[in-house]
Amino acid sequence: MSQLLMTPGPTNIPIRAINKMLEAFSIHHRSKEYSLMYKKFNDNLKHVFQTKNEIITLPSSGTGGLESSILNLLNENDKVLFISVGVFGDRFKQMGELNNLDIDFLEIERGRGFYLDEVKKVLKKEHKAVIVTHNETSTAVTNDIKSLSKLVKEEDRLLIVDAVSSLGAIDIKMDEWKIDVLITGSQKSLMSPAGMCFVGLSDKAIDLCKKNKRKTYYFDYISALEYLKGDYPKNPYTPPVQLIACCLESLNMIKEEGLKNTFKRHENLAKYIRQELTKRDYEFYTHKDFYSNTLTAIKIKEENACDIQGFIKKKHNIYIATGQQDLKNKIIRIGHMGNVNKDMIDRTLNAFDDYNKKK
Repeated sequence: MSQLLMTPGPTNIPIRAINKMLEAFSIHHRSKEYSLMYKKFNDNLKHVFQTKNEIITLPSSGTGGLESSILNLLNENDKVLFISVGVFGDRFKQMGELNNLDIDFLEIERGRGFYLDEVKKVLKKEHKAVIVTHNETSTAVTNDIKSLSKLVKEEDRLLIVDAVSSLGAIDIKMDEWKIDVLITGSQKSLMSPAGMCFVGLSDKAIDLCKKNKRKTYYFDYISALEYLKGDYPKNPYTPPVQLIACCLESLNMIKEEGLKNTFKRHENLAKYIRQELTKRDYEFYTHKDFYSNTLTAIKIKEENACDIQGFIKKKHNIYIATGQQDLKNKIIRIGHMGNVNKDMIDRTLNAFDDYNKKK
């Protein structure tokens, strides 16, 4: 039986997407054939981002996409509020520190997201931007971006959102919610190999990029947008053609299913796995107000989480994730995003049952 990825990423890639990737090895990135494929790819990305604006594709992990937002939109000493609910929120803040931003930091108790009143207490008129993670994979927490946006936009501030592990599985409306920068990666809910990140920009963000003092060569948003213009869009530098072909097919699948149906499927699978884990007396690490539809974190009381992970990998060929940093042996994170169905969740639950039998 093939290995099943039930992690917060990377995720399982559909066979039809893999086949499209294999077909693309003969496509040259400066050909008309590639440009037409890339145009359709970008149109599909706009659909998933729920935006009218073009989407920038960067050959990078999601982390590169996060840092690129700082490089393109923020200057040294700009005052910024970072909101962190876990490891990846902390990482975003570290990028801000390296780039000499003037940082206010709202660190939320691990295992839950922010409450709006907490943000109100620290939000200042002089904040140029608010930076936040939509779906935090280290703690299986989803934040309420829609409500946050209403608060942030009471003043002329940027809203920059890390949607690396949510976009394509959890509803996030870029234009309607007035998100200025929305960033995701290829290897999560978009059901593709790692190696690409995607950045959506509001009109305001594009205008600020043009005026920004700080310059970056490879990750320059304005250059990328210029290359997207016309009937035959392309990339400033050599793109990962095969990965784009693969992801295009995965995006086709999302479009065929319908965004609302995709969101509902993830919601139903998340409810199902929590229901089944509750029957097995597992306790969730995440506060109930902030459950994620793309992964579930459970507390491990007596056993070493790494032992459970090792058993399930060796005996059942299923890869699950333990916690990160000080949570490494205290929680297990089960991913259920992208190319996942009920049978895969049942196979994972059966593996847990098998582990419990051996105790």
